[in-house]
Amino acid sequence: MMQGLSPRSTPMLLMWAMLTVAAFGMGLYWIDPAVHTAGDGLWLAFVSAATVGYGDIVPSTTAGRMFAVATILVGNGTLSLITASLTTVFLNNEDRERQKEMHREVLSLRHQQVEMQHLIKALLATRAGQAEGEPAPPAQVVRPGPDARRSDADGDAPAG
Repeated sequence: MMQGLSPRSTPMLLMWAMLTVAAFGMGLYWIDPAVHTAGDGLWLAFVSAATVGYGDIVPSTTAGRMFAVATILVGNGTLSLITASLTTVFLNNEDRERQKEMHREVLSLRHQQVEMQHLIKALLATRAGQAEGEPAPPAQVVRPGPDARRSDADGDAPAG
């Protein structure tokens, strides 16, 4: 069963890419007489796999050209996998941050829910006491905190 790309797969894909370019480079060196050194073969494999194609070294035989086409196809596939793997790494980091934020928000909502349940119980107890003829407790005045701003319909809000 094949697993999806993960942050752990990126180093393996990079190793695969290097080995692939090296193997195709050596293959081009052995197959094509226009590739004079192993370094030229590696260079040709790299620029072919990256689809850069400088043109300073080109395969001169049909076998060399076919091998270069295989290098391009395998190189494109490998580079696509590396790009997808790196994207997965960045998206996983972003998802983890979002999950942490959502977890904090859920905890905050749970605390608010518990507080509201206590307030509802207190309100119901107060109403039940009033129904039995007990005097109502004094009303509490809720005042805005220091961050609350007063707006005036005429725009004459006090400077603060």
